[in-house]
Amino acid sequence: MFHLSNMIIKKVLLLIISFICILYSDTAVYEKFGDNFTIKKTDSGERLTVTAFATDSSCFYLYDMADRSIAQFDSSGTFITKYALQSIGRDTYVGDDFVIRGEEAIFLNTVDKRLEFFILKSGSLKKSIRFPRYIPGLAKQRRYRIISRIFLDSNTIFIGNNHSVFPIDENYARQKTTLSQVRNFPAKIILLLYKNQNSVFLKNRQIEWNQKTVQFKQEGYAMLGKQVGIVNDKLYLCKVDSTGITVTSAEFTDQE
Repeated sequence: MFHLSNMIIKKVLLLIISFICILYSDTAVYEKFGDNFTIKKTDSGERLTVTAFATDSSCFYLYDMADRSIAQFDSSGTFITKYALQSIGRDTYVGDDFVIRGEEAIFLNTVDKRLEFFILKSGSLKKSIRFPRYIPGLAKQRRYRIISRIFLDSNTIFIGNNHSVFPIDENYARQKTTLSQVRNFPAKIILLLYKNQNSVFLKNRQIEWNQKTVQFKQEGYAMLGKQVGIVNDKLYLCKVDSTGITVTSAEFTDQE
Protein backbone atom coordinates (compact mmCIF):
# COMPACT_ATOMS: atom_id res chain seq x y z
CA MET A 1 0.00 0.00 0.00
CA PHE A 2 2.85 2.36 0.96
CA HIS A 3 4.70 1.46 -2.26
CA LEU A 4 1.57 2.19 -4.32
CA SER A 5 1.13 5.57 -2.62
CA ASN A 6 4.74 6.48 -3.42
CA MET A 7 4.20 5.61 -7.08
CA ILE A 8 1.08 7.78 -7.23
CA ILE A 9 2.92 10.70 -5.57
CA LYS A 10 5.80 10.38 -8.05
CA LYS A 11 3.41 10.40 -10.99
CA VAL A 12 1.64 13.48 -9.65
CA LEU A 13 4.98 15.25 -9.12
CA LEU A 14 6.07 14.42 -12.66
CA LEU A 15 2.83 15.82 -14.02
CA ILE A 16 3.29 19.01 -11.98
CA ILE A 17 6.90 19.40 -13.16
CA SER A 18 5.84 18.82 -16.76
CA PHE A 19 3.11 21.43 -16.43
CA ILE A 20 5.52 23.97 -14.92
CA CYS A 21 8.00 23.34 -17.76
CA ILE A 22 5.27 23.92 -20.31
CA LEU A 23 4.07 27.05 -18.51
CA TYR A 24 7.45 28.76 -18.45
CA SER A 25 9.23 27.53 -21.58
CA ASP A 26 6.97 28.91 -24.36
CA THR A 27 6.06 25.36 -25.31
CA ALA A 28 3.76 25.14 -28.32
CA VAL A 29 3.43 21.34 -28.48
CA TYR A 30 3.91 18.80 -25.72
CA GLU A 31 2.90 15.23 -26.56
CA LYS A 32 3.67 12.38 -24.20
CA PHE A 33 4.16 8.95 -25.71
CA GLY A 34 1.07 6.81 -25.43
CA ASP A 35 -1.69 8.85 -27.08
CA ASN A 36 -0.90 10.10 -30.58
CA PHE A 37 2.71 8.86 -30.63
CA THR A 38 4.63 5.76 -29.59
CA ILE A 39 8.18 4.45 -29.76
CA LYS A 40 8.66 1.23 -31.69
CA LYS A 41 11.77 -0.88 -32.02
CA THR A 42 12.78 -3.03 -34.95
CA ASP A 43 14.22 -6.53 -34.59
CA SER A 44 17.66 -4.99 -34.97
CA GLY A 45 17.03 -2.62 -32.07
CA GLU A 46 16.47 0.53 -34.18
CA ARG A 47 14.22 3.08 -32.47
CA LEU A 48 11.30 4.33 -34.56
CA THR A 49 9.62 7.59 -33.58
CA VAL A 50 9.35 11.21 -34.81
CA THR A 51 12.40 11.87 -36.98
CA ALA A 52 11.73 15.16 -38.82
CA PHE A 53 9.94 18.47 -38.26
CA ALA A 54 8.46 20.93 -40.76
CA THR A 55 6.15 23.95 -40.79
CA ASP A 56 4.06 25.99 -43.16
CA SER A 57 2.59 29.45 -42.55
CA SER A 58 0.27 28.28 -39.77
CA CYS A 59 0.94 24.70 -38.66
CA PHE A 60 3.52 22.28 -37.28
CA TYR A 61 4.12 18.89 -38.94
CA LEU A 62 5.99 15.90 -37.53
CA TYR A 63 6.98 12.82 -39.50
CA ASP A 64 6.46 9.73 -37.35
CA MET A 65 8.45 6.77 -38.63
CA ALA A 66 6.76 4.50 -36.07
CA ASP A 67 3.59 4.37 -38.17
CA ARG A 68 4.67 6.12 -41.43
CA SER A 69 2.50 9.17 -40.87
CA ILE A 70 2.59 12.96 -40.62
CA ALA A 71 1.04 14.55 -37.53
CA GLN A 72 -0.38 18.06 -37.88
CA PHE A 73 -0.78 20.66 -35.11
CA ASP A 74 -2.15 24.17 -35.46
CA SER A 75 -0.11 27.21 -34.36
CA SER A 76 -1.59 27.04 -30.86
CA GLY A 77 -0.28 23.48 -30.47
CA THR A 78 -3.63 21.73 -30.81
CA PHE A 79 -3.41 18.29 -32.39
CA ILE A 80 -5.40 18.18 -35.64
CA THR A 81 -4.84 14.77 -37.20
CA LYS A 82 -2.40 12.22 -38.52
CA TYR A 83 -2.04 11.50 -42.25
CA ALA A 84 -1.04 7.92 -43.03
CA LEU A 85 1.35 7.78 -46.00
CA GLN A 86 1.26 5.23 -48.79
CA SER A 87 3.95 2.56 -48.63
CA ILE A 88 6.74 2.94 -51.16
CA GLY A 89 8.07 -0.56 -50.67
CA ARG A 90 9.33 -0.40 -47.09
CA ASP A 91 7.54 -0.97 -43.79
CA THR A 92 7.99 2.51 -42.35
CA TYR A 93 10.64 4.46 -44.24
CA VAL A 94 9.45 7.26 -46.52
CA GLY A 95 12.41 9.60 -46.28
CA ASP A 96 14.89 11.30 -43.99
CA ASP A 97 13.57 14.84 -44.26
CA PHE A 98 10.49 16.60 -45.66
CA VAL A 99 8.77 19.91 -46.40
CA ILE A 100 5.14 20.95 -46.67
CA ARG A 101 4.02 22.89 -49.74
CA GLY A 102 0.31 23.58 -49.87
CA GLU A 103 -1.43 20.20 -50.00
CA GLU A 104 1.83 18.33 -50.68
CA ALA A 105 4.31 16.64 -48.38
CA ILE A 106 7.63 16.27 -50.20
CA PHE A 107 10.16 13.79 -48.80
CA LEU A 108 13.86 13.39 -49.39
CA ASN A 109 14.35 9.65 -49.91
CA THR A 110 18.10 9.28 -49.50
CA VAL A 111 18.01 5.49 -49.91
CA ASP A 112 16.74 5.58 -53.50
CA LYS A 113 17.95 9.14 -54.26
CA ARG A 114 14.44 10.32 -55.03
CA LEU A 115 12.01 13.06 -54.05
CA GLU A 116 8.65 11.55 -53.08
CA PHE A 117 5.60 13.82 -53.53
CA PHE A 118 2.59 12.84 -51.40
CA ILE A 119 -0.90 14.31 -51.39
CA LEU A 120 -1.13 15.18 -47.71
CA LYS A 121 -4.80 14.53 -46.96
CA SER A 122 -5.03 11.19 -48.77
CA GLY A 123 -1.44 10.11 -48.09
CA SER A 124 -1.17 8.82 -51.65
CA LEU A 125 2.04 9.08 -53.68
CA LYS A 126 1.61 11.71 -56.41
CA LYS A 127 4.98 11.40 -58.17
CA SER A 128 8.61 10.50 -57.62
CA ILE A 129 11.65 12.12 -59.25
CA ARG A 130 15.36 11.42 -59.08
CA PHE A 131 17.90 13.80 -57.61
CA PRO A 132 21.70 13.86 -58.06
CA ARG A 133 23.79 11.48 -55.99
CA TYR A 134 26.07 14.22 -54.68
CA ILE A 135 26.14 17.99 -54.40
CA PRO A 136 28.19 19.29 -57.34
CA GLY A 137 31.55 20.70 -56.34
CA LEU A 138 35.11 19.91 -55.49
CA ALA A 139 34.76 19.21 -51.76
CA LYS A 140 37.18 16.44 -50.89
CA GLN A 141 35.37 15.33 -47.72
CA ARG A 142 32.45 13.07 -48.54
CA ARG A 143 30.28 14.46 -45.72
CA TYR A 144 30.19 17.84 -47.46
CA ARG A 145 28.93 16.25 -50.70
CA ILE A 146 26.21 13.94 -49.33
CA ILE A 147 22.61 15.15 -49.76
CA SER A 148 20.70 14.88 -46.48
CA ARG A 149 18.33 17.89 -46.31
CA ILE A 150 15.37 19.32 -48.19
CA PHE A 151 14.26 22.96 -47.89
CA LEU A 152 11.53 25.13 -49.37
CA ASP A 153 12.04 28.77 -50.32
CA SER A 154 9.37 30.73 -52.25
CA ASN A 155 7.83 27.38 -53.34
CA THR A 156 11.14 26.27 -54.88
CA ILE A 157 12.62 23.04 -53.57
CA PHE A 158 16.24 23.13 -52.48
CA ILE A 159 18.21 20.06 -51.45
CA GLY A 160 21.66 19.74 -49.93
CA ASN A 161 23.02 19.41 -46.42
CA ASN A 162 24.16 21.52 -43.48
CA HIS A 163 26.75 23.32 -45.61
CA SER A 164 25.44 23.62 -49.20
CA VAL A 165 22.13 23.78 -51.11
CA PHE A 166 20.95 23.92 -54.72
CA PRO A 167 17.51 24.20 -56.41
CA ILE A 168 15.63 21.33 -58.02
CA ASP A 169 13.85 21.53 -61.37
CA GLU A 170 10.80 19.35 -60.74
CA ASN A 171 9.87 19.20 -64.43
CA TYR A 172 13.19 17.81 -65.57
CA ALA A 173 13.38 14.06 -65.06
CA ARG A 174 17.17 13.91 -65.28
CA GLN A 175 18.23 16.72 -63.05
CA LYS A 176 21.27 18.58 -64.32
CA THR A 177 22.85 20.83 -61.73
CA THR A 178 25.76 23.11 -62.43
CA LEU A 179 28.31 24.26 -59.91
CA SER A 180 27.05 27.84 -60.30
CA GLN A 181 23.65 26.83 -58.87
CA VAL A 182 25.14 25.62 -55.61
CA ARG A 183 25.13 27.96 -52.64
CA ASN A 184 27.87 27.14 -50.14
CA PHE A 185 28.21 28.32 -46.55
CA PRO A 186 31.34 28.62 -44.38
CA ALA A 187 32.53 25.35 -42.85
CA LYS A 188 32.18 26.68 -39.29
CA ILE A 189 28.48 27.43 -39.85
CA ILE A 190 25.79 24.73 -39.75
CA LEU A 191 22.73 25.47 -41.87
CA LEU A 192 19.57 24.56 -39.93
CA LEU A 193 16.94 26.07 -42.24
CA TYR A 194 17.49 27.58 -45.69
CA LYS A 195 15.68 30.80 -46.63
CA ASN A 196 17.32 32.89 -49.32
CA GLN A 197 17.16 36.14 -47.37
CA ASN A 198 16.72 34.80 -43.86
CA SER A 199 18.38 31.43 -43.21
CA VAL A 200 18.84 29.90 -39.76
CA PHE A 201 22.37 28.93 -38.71
CA LEU A 202 24.12 27.25 -35.82
CA LYS A 203 27.47 28.76 -34.90
CA ASN A 204 29.48 28.36 -31.71
CA ARG A 205 26.52 26.66 -30.02
CA GLN A 206 24.25 29.57 -30.82
CA ILE A 207 21.36 29.71 -33.26
CA GLU A 208 21.51 32.83 -35.44
CA TRP A 209 18.43 34.16 -37.20
CA ASN A 210 17.13 37.61 -38.07
CA GLN A 211 20.24 39.28 -36.66
CA LYS A 212 19.50 37.67 -33.30
CA THR A 213 20.98 34.77 -31.34
CA VAL A 214 19.89 32.18 -28.82
CA GLN A 215 21.94 29.58 -26.96
CA PHE A 216 21.38 26.06 -28.25
CA LYS A 217 21.91 22.81 -26.38
CA GLN A 218 21.44 19.52 -28.21
CA GLU A 219 18.96 17.44 -26.24
CA GLY A 220 16.94 14.29 -26.80
CA TYR A 221 17.23 11.79 -29.63
CA ALA A 222 19.09 12.62 -32.82
CA MET A 223 16.68 13.33 -35.69
CA LEU A 224 17.23 12.43 -39.34
CA GLY A 225 15.58 15.59 -40.65
CA LYS A 226 15.20 19.21 -39.64
CA GLN A 227 14.51 20.23 -36.05
CA VAL A 228 13.57 23.88 -36.67
CA GLY A 229 10.73 25.67 -38.44
CA ILE A 230 9.12 29.11 -38.69
CA VAL A 231 5.46 29.92 -37.97
CA ASN A 232 4.07 33.46 -37.69
CA ASP A 233 7.56 34.98 -37.68
CA LYS A 234 8.64 32.83 -34.75
CA LEU A 235 11.34 30.17 -34.83
CA TYR A 236 10.41 26.83 -33.24
CA LEU A 237 12.60 23.92 -32.18
CA CYS A 238 11.46 20.30 -31.99
CA LYS A 239 12.85 17.86 -29.42
CA VAL A 240 12.13 14.13 -29.07
CA ASP A 241 13.20 12.18 -25.99
CA SER A 242 12.13 9.12 -24.02
CA THR A 243 9.03 10.88 -22.65
CA GLY A 244 7.61 12.42 -25.81
CA ILE A 245 7.74 15.31 -28.28
CA THR A 246 8.17 18.99 -27.45
CA VAL A 247 8.03 22.01 -29.77
CA THR A 248 9.15 25.30 -28.21
CA SER A 249 9.68 28.81 -29.53
CA ALA A 250 13.21 30.19 -29.41
CA GLU A 251 13.71 33.30 -27.24
CA PHE A 252 16.26 35.42 -29.08
CA THR A 253 18.46 38.34 -28.04
CA ASP A 254 19.88 40.93 -30.40
CA GLN A 255 23.38 40.31 -31.75
CA GLU A 256 25.98 42.75 -30.48
